Amino acid sequence: MKLFVYGTLMNPNTVKRLTGKSPTYEKAFLIGYEKYSIGYIPYIIKNKDSKVEGLLITNLDEKDLKKIDKYEGEGYLYTRKKVEVTTENGKERVYVYVGKNIKKGE
Repeated sequence: MKLFVYGTLMNPNTVKRLTGKSPTYEKAFLIGYEKYSIGYIPYIIKNKDSKVEGLLITNLDEKDLKKIDKYEGEGYLYTRKKVEVTTENGKERVYVYVGKNIKKGE
């Protein structure tokens, strides 16, 4: 399973602490979303005219995602969704955490 990350999960030490694995990353872009922050907490929301640069973690399994769900506050702060990202190898569908019930500028 693959996860597009754009904030704290870009730090390999954070991912290793959560999953016990050293992440394997590749560069990726998420088109149709925009990145914001509330204090130190990054989030993305839909914006058809924007794109977010981030990394794709490529070596996760379902157990890892459940651990990351807990860290991200999935269902409370974020919703984990399937999206299409662009990498140097083309397009693929992966997971991402999208800000839940957040509007631009909050």
